Amino acid sequence: MAAGVLACDPAGRIAVARVAVGACSAVAQRLPALEAALIGVPLREAAEVPSEHLLRELTPLDDVRASAAYRRSAALQIVRDLLAGCADA
Repeated sequence: MAAGVLACDPAGRIAVARVAVGACSAVAQRLPALEAALIGVPLREAAEVPSEHLLRELTPLDDVRASAAYRRSAALQIVRDLLAGCADA
Protein backbone atom coordinates (compact mmCIF):
# COMPACT_ATOMS: atom_id res chain seq x y z
CA MET A 1 0.00 0.00 0.00
CA ALA A 2 1.04 3.57 -0.52
CA ALA A 3 -0.38 6.83 0.73
CA GLY A 4 0.56 10.38 -0.05
CA VAL A 5 -0.19 14.01 0.60
CA LEU A 6 0.95 16.59 -1.92
CA ALA A 7 0.44 20.35 -1.95
CA CYS A 8 1.32 22.52 -4.91
CA ASP A 9 2.24 26.15 -5.28
CA PRO A 10 0.22 28.40 -7.63
CA ALA A 11 2.48 27.38 -10.55
CA GLY A 12 1.55 23.69 -10.09
CA ARG A 13 4.90 22.64 -8.61
CA ILE A 14 5.00 20.38 -5.57
CA ALA A 15 5.64 22.41 -2.42
CA VAL A 16 4.89 19.74 0.20
CA ALA A 17 5.26 15.98 -0.24
CA ARG A 18 4.53 13.18 2.20
CA VAL A 19 4.69 9.61 0.86
CA ALA A 20 4.51 6.37 2.86
CA VAL A 21 4.63 2.71 1.85
CA GLY A 22 3.35 -0.26 3.84
CA ALA A 23 3.98 -4.00 3.54
CA CYS A 24 7.63 -3.40 2.59
CA SER A 25 9.11 -2.97 6.06
CA ALA A 26 8.22 -4.03 9.58
CA VAL A 27 5.84 -1.05 9.75
CA ALA A 28 4.64 1.44 7.15
CA GLN A 29 7.22 4.13 6.67
CA ARG A 30 7.68 7.46 4.98
CA LEU A 31 10.19 7.95 2.19
CA PRO A 32 12.13 11.13 2.98
CA ALA A 33 14.49 10.86 0.00
CA LEU A 34 11.55 10.64 -2.39
CA GLU A 35 9.71 13.43 -0.61
CA ALA A 36 12.74 15.71 -0.98
CA ALA A 37 13.14 14.79 -4.66
CA LEU A 38 9.52 15.71 -5.38
CA ILE A 39 9.81 19.30 -4.09
CA GLY A 40 9.73 21.74 -6.99
CA VAL A 41 8.65 19.15 -9.56
CA PRO A 42 5.54 19.97 -11.61
CA LEU A 43 2.72 17.74 -10.36
CA ARG A 44 2.12 16.38 -13.87
CA GLU A 45 5.72 15.02 -13.86
CA ALA A 46 5.70 13.58 -10.32
CA ALA A 47 5.20 9.96 -11.41
CA GLU A 48 8.51 10.11 -13.30
CA VAL A 49 10.53 10.92 -10.14
CA PRO A 50 10.39 7.66 -8.13
CA SER A 51 13.31 5.29 -8.67
CA GLU A 52 14.78 2.36 -6.78
CA HIS A 53 17.40 4.46 -5.00
CA LEU A 54 14.71 6.81 -3.64
CA LEU A 55 12.96 3.85 -1.99
CA ARG A 56 16.11 2.46 -0.38
CA GLU A 57 14.69 2.96 3.13
CA LEU A 58 12.31 0.06 2.54
CA THR A 59 13.34 -3.30 3.98
CA PRO A 60 10.92 -5.85 2.54
CA LEU A 61 10.92 -9.45 3.73
CA ASP A 62 11.60 -12.52 1.67
CA ASP A 63 8.89 -15.06 2.47
CA VAL A 64 6.61 -17.63 0.86
CA ARG A 65 4.18 -14.95 -0.32
CA ALA A 66 6.72 -12.81 -2.22
CA SER A 67 10.42 -12.15 -2.55
CA ALA A 68 12.01 -8.95 -1.30
CA ALA A 69 12.90 -8.05 -4.90
CA TYR A 70 9.28 -8.45 -5.99
CA ARG A 71 8.01 -6.34 -3.09
CA ARG A 72 10.56 -3.63 -3.87
CA SER A 73 9.53 -3.60 -7.53
CA ALA A 74 5.84 -3.56 -6.65
CA ALA A 75 6.33 -0.70 -4.18
CA LEU A 76 8.04 1.37 -6.87
CA GLN A 77 5.15 0.82 -9.30
CA ILE A 78 2.53 1.52 -6.63
CA VAL A 79 4.22 4.81 -5.71
CA ARG A 80 4.40 5.81 -9.37
CA ASP A 81 0.70 4.98 -9.77
CA LEU A 82 -0.15 6.99 -6.64
CA LEU A 83 1.64 10.07 -7.96
CA ALA A 84 0.10 9.68 -11.42
CA GLY A 85 -3.31 9.52 -9.77
CA CYS A 86 -2.63 12.73 -7.87
CA ALA A 87 -1.78 14.48 -11.13
CA ASP A 88 -5.03 13.22 -12.71
CA ALA A 89 -7.22 14.41 -9.83
